[in-house]
Amino acid sequence: MTVNDRCARIDDVLHSYADEKPSLYSVLDKKAREWWHHKRLRKWGETQAAREAERRSIRDTVGWLKKALENGGYATISMTGGKYTITMGDNSNVSGYDESLIIAAYLVGLPVLDWRGATDAGEIMRMPMPVIGNCKYKRAKLAEDKLKPGYPGAFSYISLQEYFYRAKQIGAVIYWRPTLRSKMGHY
Repeated sequence: MTVNDRCARIDDVLHSYADEKPSLYSVLDKKAREWWHHKRLRKWGETQAAREAERRSIRDTVGWLKKALENGGYATISMTGGKYTITMGDNSNVSGYDESLIIAAYLVGLPVLDWRGATDAGEIMRMPMPVIGNCKYKRAKLAEDKLKPGYPGAFSYISLQEYFYRAKQIGAVIYWRPTLRSKMGHY
C-alpha cells in the first residue's frame, strides 16, 4: 500500500459522516492482526501466542490513546502523509507509519492535525510549541513568553487552541469528532 493509498483511506474515514463508523476495537484488532510478527506466529501454528501478542498490542495502543485524552493531546499527519504521531503529553508521543493509529485517535475524540495541506515546511518549523498536559514549567514559560517582544516565535510556547488556529492559517486541516471523553475546546 502506497502513501497515497494510506492517505486516501484516512480521508475516507475522517470525511465520512455515515452512521456506521468502525469501532475502535475493530480498527486496533485489524492493525494487530496485520503486524508481520503476529502473522508469522499464526503461520507457524502458534495462534494462542499470536492472539496474546495482538491483545498486548491493542492494550498498549488503548493506553496511549487514554493518556493523550487525559492530557489534552492530539494526533498529527505529516506533510508527506507517510508518518503519523500521537502527542500524549509533556515530551511523550508515539509514532508510526500505519494509518490505523490516526483512525483510532479520531474515533476516541482526539483532534487530528493534518499538515498535508501546508506548503511551507519552514513556516511549520517557525511555529511556537503547544503546551500539552499539566507541565508546570511549560505553563510558567507560556506566561513568561507572552511578555516578550516578538512573541510568539519558534521555541516559545502557546496554548494548543492557538497552535491549531495558527496551523489552519498556513494550510493545515483539523479533524475532530468530540466525544464525552474529549477535554478540548472547539477549533
